[in-house]
Amino acid sequence: MPVRFKRAAVAAAVASALLGLSQAAQAADAADAADAAGADGKDRIAVDRVVVTAQKRKQVASSTPLALSVIGGDDLKDAGAVRIDALSELMPNVEIAEGDSAHGMTVRIRGVSSSDFTDSGDPSAAFNLDGIYIARPQAQGLSFYDLERIEVLRGPQGTLYGRNATAGAINVITHKPVFRREAALGATLGNLSALRLDGMVNQPLGEALALRVAFARNRRDGTLENTAGGERSNDIHDDAARAHLLARLGKASTLLFTLDTARIGGVGPGLVPLERWNVGQKRVFDPVVKTRIDDENSGAALEFKHDFGGVELSWLSGSRDLKRNEDTAHGELPFPLVLHSRSKQISHELRVANSGSGALQWVAGAYAFRENSVTDYVIGDLLAPGVGLHWIVDPTTAWTKALFGQGTYAVQPELRLTAGLRYSRDKKHQVGTMYVGDMPIPYGADASYSKASWRLGVDYDASKTLMLYASLATGYKAGGFNQGSDDPSRPNYNPHLVYQPENLLAAEIGAKGRLLEGRLSFNLALFDYDYRDLQLSAGQPPNSSSGAFATLNAAKASVRGIELDGRLLVGDDDMLTYSLGLMRSKYKGYLAGPVGAQQDWSGRPLDNSPETNVALGWQHTWSLQAGGSLTARVNGRYSSSYVVSDYNAPRQFTQDGFTKLDLSLGWESASGAYAAQLFVKNATDKTVIRAYSGLGASGGLIVGDPRLFGLRLSAKF
Repeated sequence: MPVRFKRAAVAAAVASALLGLSQAAQAADAADAADAAGADGKDRIAVDRVVVTAQKRKQVASSTPLALSVIGGDDLKDAGAVRIDALSELMPNVEIAEGDSAHGMTVRIRGVSSSDFTDSGDPSAAFNLDGIYIARPQAQGLSFYDLERIEVLRGPQGTLYGRNATAGAINVITHKPVFRREAALGATLGNLSALRLDGMVNQPLGEALALRVAFARNRRDGTLENTAGGERSNDIHDDAARAHLLARLGKASTLLFTLDTARIGGVGPGLVPLERWNVGQKRVFDPVVKTRIDDENSGAALEFKHDFGGVELSWLSGSRDLKRNEDTAHGELPFPLVLHSRSKQISHELRVANSGSGALQWVAGAYAFRENSVTDYVIGDLLAPGVGLHWIVDPTTAWTKALFGQGTYAVQPELRLTAGLRYSRDKKHQVGTMYVGDMPIPYGADASYSKASWRLGVDYDASKTLMLYASLATGYKAGGFNQGSDDPSRPNYNPHLVYQPENLLAAEIGAKGRLLEGRLSFNLALFDYDYRDLQLSAGQPPNSSSGAFATLNAAKASVRGIELDGRLLVGDDDMLTYSLGLMRSKYKGYLAGPVGAQQDWSGRPLDNSPETNVALGWQHTWSLQAGGSLTARVNGRYSSSYVVSDYNAPRQFTQDGFTKLDLSLGWESASGAYAAQLFVKNATDKTVIRAYSGLGASGGLIVGDPRLFGLRLSAKF
């Protein structure tokens, strides 16, 4: 049943709860001191002592004053997470779905995402691989292998992460080389002919060099039945490899060189047509032509660090190259879609930060980014047999330059103030030609923006095991342009050629702490968002000379809610995990749909914003007399109803409330060298709508995976 709550009442309730937690923690400090800390004063807390770099410096997650979820690499394996969309099941108010082939990954945090997946558009959540920002959503469908952890920052991160982080940021951190020999190998077999192989080798090359090489090969048949009797869509056909080379350059300097590559093939994503969904056929798709994906995503990075004694300098430079070759069609219109594109990006970040333990902790730096994309996109036979639309875009270019800094000052040992500022300049340029049949229509646009994003915060140690914090921050996503011309005399004149940046003002208060002698951890956050000029996209009529899609600015949108998550250790053998999310979102003054055929959606909710979501997990470990252990896990998740939108029609579809259940039973040898796990994901076999995608009759619903089960084997050497 939907949960209704008012801002003032919620604020009062949270303030009362925080006061109660503070008093309880202070009262428990004396009793907990002997258990929580040793004679040397170091923390002995057993849970949530994970070190993160969410604020561009090393901090313990439970002491980082922002809404942050961290999942370790081993936890990802235990949860059976092999790609980024699995994060939707593991944390509150985060939804990640793979769209059709043109869209790639849709990352939605606290109800906010982007619906412009063109080369001139940008995502709303910053996605970073080992600190390198990945601009294209189509390049974010990474295979999870040899990962140290994943950090998900909820809320605007404009100061340290820059533009396109209004919804938040996702940091994927891989394992780096160490100076000892290591190796690992894993294999997973499951239904739908699933077969996954992954492994790594870590080898020191003397006292100053270490090499780490990792790979993953992932295969699985599709989850959507092909009504024409061919291959199933939503399959997985990925190969990936990565190599890190770490060099110690004396006692104070290191150099890390990284190469990675991935190839994505197979049939590719599929959509369930509305006609099929409405008659109960919820896992089928109607292909018109044989679909095929052949994409390649590669990168190189160089990171240099030097400690000057109290000040650490870091320089991170990276390049990414995404090649897309896709021949695919969805829906019932008899036209093929053919896409060939290439996007190349390069970025540099120079950063300095103090590395001492004084009253002032600070970080400052400069950032530069450039992306160049070329696209050849054909929708054949769209207007009539033999008459389609053909776009050649050469090039779309984006530049970003920024200066940033953030500092935290301890007014007293337990009271700290934080202030951060980032100034960004962005430019975009595009030149292209759209062919309507054989008729060429040139187009192009330029746009430039600048913005100062800031953050103010305060955090207070109410006790040794409780931190309270509050922050006020802004976020910024660069504007862009649609196809067409700004010349009223030209046939493709577009009065909406350029759209404005998206801006966010976010207030948040929260608490992080540990109770019951450190066995209970909790993270509580109350947030209130005010979005201005929210960017949303809608389709244009098929014969529009201004292109197939147009992105416009919604007047305003608001999102507010509460999040609570944590862990409880019960005895020595049991652990409970929990999370609760309450959220209310609505548009304020948004006209949805193609220009000239719009509807007023004021007051309607944003996509994928359930008012209530709850997750509970239980884990029990049995020690075996012969050595080793067995671990059973049960994880359940409930979501109330939410909507997904077709911005083209426009219309919204409702996903009813649902409950999902994951089960696993694992064995680990006494030495930890060998392990096996039986698992079932989505044991209740729920078919859940994740998003809507497509244009007109060719659109359809993106649905989550069905019941998946299998066996994972692993060994460490």
